[in-house]
Amino acid sequence: SEATGSTAAGESQEFTGTVVQAGSPVVLDNGTETRSVDTDEDLRLGEQVTVRGPLRDGRIDAEEVF
Repeated sequence: SEATGSTAAGESQEFTGTVVQAGSPVVLDNGTETRSVDTDEDLRLGEQVTVRGPLRDGRIDAEEVF
């Protein structure tokens, strides 16, 4: 069987969700899962964003936020 959802550390991830926690880390929720994101961007609660970057220690290290 093929493993799904497993990602090698450092592999680029893209995730779109709504900001449910602003600060450090930012937490995004897409309705089925949540992801912690490290970013220097100033994001607001309720804002919908897409982040892209490598996965480090279970968090997406966001190199791009759009």
